[in-house]
Amino acid sequence: MLRITKNRKKCEKGELKPEISNILNLIASIDENDVILDPFCGSGSILLERSRIANFKGLFNCDIDKEKVLALKDKIKKINNKKLNKSFFVKNLDFFENNFDNNFFKKIITDTPWGFFEKIDNIDAFYSKFFEISYRILKENGILVLLTANKNEVESLLNKSLNKFQLQEKYDVLISGKKAGIYKILKKNK
Repeated sequence: MLRITKNRKKCEKGELKPEISNILNLIASIDENDVILDPFCGSGSILLERSRIANFKGLFNCDIDKEKVLALKDKIKKINNKKLNKSFFVKNLDFFENNFDNNFFKKIITDTPWGFFEKIDNIDAFYSKFFEISYRILKENGILVLLTANKNEVESLLNKSLNKFQLQEKYDVLISGKKAGIYKILKKNK
């Protein structure tokens, strides 16, 4: 297990440390042809870190919080990286209400809402819908890397959808003193 005690920068409330974002990206198996989605991007830590450590084809970020999206767009402008500005897309939208193209993304890398800063009425329904949409929009053999505090719900759904997803790796972690898990999940061929 890796212990991360020093942080390269001060993080906003709910923002992932860059070191955790780096680990999520490494677990996702870096590939320069990846088209990646973070459906709950918040401050954009995961995909900003991805842009720092590796090449990519496209980085798509969306979040329901308009203020976070505007702040992320400002961050991207300040970075002033031509490739990043051209291939990094940020949209204010609800992942559950958007019609992403089928089989479009090679990877989904995300830190789903934990329910501490935002209210989630039915956590089982949330993850059920999340996995349903993820399955539809991931390419065959696509990878879903997920950080969550809702390990029981995720593991239960993975056990129910063995014909769609295969758990490749699981890491138990503490994030800000909270027990969580990092999951690397493969979308199976039909």
